[in-house]
Formats: sequence, structure tokens, C-alpha cells
Amino acid sequence: MPLNTVSLLTLFPETVAQGIGPSGVSGVSTGAQWVAAEAGATAFQMPHIASSLTTSSIETVELTPEQVRRRVFETERSQPGLSNVQVPFQSYITGRGSALADGVTATDTALSQILENTLGGVSLTATHTAAGGGHTTTVVNVDSVATWEVGDVVAWEDADGQLHPRVITDITGLAVTFNTALPSAPSDGDLIRGGATLYIDEDVVTDTSSNLGSTLSGCIQKGSNGSAGWEVNGAKAELPGLNFERNRFPLLDFTLFCARHTDPSAGPDPTLPTATFPTPQVIGPDSSIIVEDAGTTVLTTVCSGTVAVTPGVPVTPLECMADNLGDMEGIGLWSTAPADTLVEVDVYPFTVDWYTDKAAETNKQIAVIKHGTSGNCFAFFAQNCEIQTVVAGDEDFTSSNLSLRAVEHNPATATTALERSKFRIYIG
Repeated sequence: MPLNTVSLLTLFPETVAQGIGPSGVSGVSTGAQWVAAEAGATAFQMPHIASSLTTSSIETVELTPEQVRRRVFETERSQPGLSNVQVPFQSYITGRGSALADGVTATDTALSQILENTLGGVSLTATHTAAGGGHTTTVVNVDSVATWEVGDVVAWEDADGQLHPRVITDITGLAVTFNTALPSAPSDGDLIRGGATLYIDEDVVTDTSSNLGSTLSGCIQKGSNGSAGWEVNGAKAELPGLNFERNRFPLLDFTLFCARHTDPSAGPDPTLPTATFPTPQVIGPDSSIIVEDAGTTVLTTVCSGTVAVTPGVPVTPLECMADNLGDMEGIGLWSTAPADTLVEVDVYPFTVDWYTDKAAETNKQIAVIKHGTSGNCFAFFAQNCEIQTVVAGDEDFTSSNLSLRAVEHNPATATTALERSKFRIYIG
């Protein structure tokens, strides 16, 4: 894609009804309505990799009828069908972009909003302070637990200002227990930073019609001046993959499943202000991969070149017959279906211990953490993973390639979707 080509994606949670954009009524929203929605924070500009957002798939299906044919090459005129489309794009995983002060609760970012749309759940937590003494590497006492719940991810800030995210597994009074040990015990006055924890909430992702705001309208602008504008409505985002790779920016793959679209001949052309997005962070410096037995708090980091995640939260449509002028064009609602969450990890050096653990059915917990200052930290956690396969990484047996399936965490005792989610993503 030429460097001077504009690529903008603005998204609007549909809180009036499925398929209804910033205008608040059926039909295409104007550029001015998109500008007003963005200015009023009811729409948000979505950071993305410009070359990944393509419009070639945004096209209405044409259907050609077959009737009595008087001549071999006689044809009937094609007729437009439904305008359901899929729009893929990629984005980087980043932190919040700014520090979260003591006592302040995190607010949504563009990344947390699109991830909430794909997974169903977000928990926004506040920063609190270690207090009262008696801290260990797995239990910290704090001055408040307001906004914190079991299943949330919070992050201890060390003396160098680096964050160490951990999952909360228990809250008793003001004592908070973490899933994995910290590198050292916190001291009174240390900050435990909050942030956004994204998790699977199946009550939300199984039925968009009952959860207003879980579908999106989108304004896609491309071209040398962004004048080619498409509008999509009744959209649901899917997260097909997360990829963490050595010396690369970590990637999120997205697909927007759209009930209908409007092409540039009638689409909006808003002039939006320049948005400021968090700075992407490279996997490598100040990054760690934790692989340890599930349920233990031992801090075991491994050397790994790549971690690839297939989230397993697919988007499935409820297809129906409908007037093609309807707001959802033949889509009753978006739902999901049972699917595996798969985590692929290459671990150095090669060891037969992985085969032993597989044979013993020893589940593992996985964490990928990008340490950084508050505002520049993120992490992925899967606390209960079955080892599916173990394969030597190459003919020289220098590494082990692990394929794991993440399952629900404590499904028998968990009382919330946040606590039992198969995985969670932290934006701090």
C-alpha cells in the first residue's frame, strides 16, 4: 500500500438497536454524524495496520436467475443479493498508553473495546497501594480492594517502575493472592496497578440481540485523502488469532462480520481529528514467558521464540429471510459455537520432561508478559491448559514445540465468567 494512502477505521457500538449507526435511525449515517459520535466518545478510532485493512471483500453478492432460454447465450440480468460481508484487519497489542494513578480506575481504550466485542467481558480495575506489611511473593496486603475481583489481572510495580502482572486467585479482606509468585515481595507503599482485563463472557457473545452495544457500525476510509468511505452496520468482531514472536510487534488478527454495508457512492466521508494511540512494544526486551504446572505458584520462565494463540471464540450468524432494506439484512443475531482455545509454544532447549507431563496429564498454566511502565504493559494468561502434542522443534532437537488446549479455570467452583474464563488479556 502506498505510504500516502489514508486508512481509517472508526467503530460505533450500536446501543439503539442492531444495525443502527450514529444517526440513531435506519440507513447510512452522515459524515457529520460520525464526527459528532467520535467527538462525544460514543464512537472510537481503531488503531490498525494500514495494509491489513482491505476493502476488496466489501461487495454485494450478485445472483443470476435461470429461466427459459430461447438462445444459447441469452442471459437474465443479475440481481443484488444480501450485502453481508467480512472485513479482516490486524492491530498491535499495546498497553493503555498512560499511567494509572493510585485510586484511579482504568477507562476503556480502543483496544479494550474491540476485545470486549470479541470476547464479551471486560473488567476495569483501579490502582491500589501495598499497606499493612506481611507481604510475600504470592500474597500482598493493600489499602483497598475496590473494583478488584477474583479473575482480574493487576500488576505490581517494582523499584524500577516495571510492571509484573498477575491474576488474582483470592481476596480475603485486604489480602490478595496471586496465581504465580512475583520476583520479590512487595513493600509498603508499592503500587499495584490496575488496568483492563478482557475475558470470555459467553452470556454476551451467544446473543447480540439481547446485549445492546455488542454489535458495531463502522466507517472505513481509504484512498489518498480518505475520501473513499464505506459504512458497515450490524457488525460483530471475531479474534481469530494472537501472535507473540521474538523481535516483533505482537499481533491481533480481527475479522468484522457485517450484516450490511454501503459503498463509497453513498457512504460517509467524515473529517476526523488525528487520534493518538499507545506506542507498540516489541516482544524481546523486558518480556517473559511463564510455563508452569497449573495450580502452582512457582515462577518458572522459559526461553521461547513464538507463542501463537487461537482464541476459539468464533462468530456465527443466525441467518433468516428478511427484506434487504432491513437493518441486519438476513441476520437475526450474531452468536458463537463451541471451539477449542489452542496455544502453540516453542520452548528451548529440548527436554523429555514435556512428554512425561503429557503422559501424566499434568495441566500447565501459560503467561506471556510484556513488562513495562504503567501504560506500556500487556499480558496474556491461560491458567489451565492440557498438553495436546509435543514435537521436537527441528531435526537437531534444539527445542520442543508444545500444542496446548486451554480449558475453563476452576469450572466446578468458579462463580463468575471472569473467574472461569479460559484465558484473559491484560492491558496495563
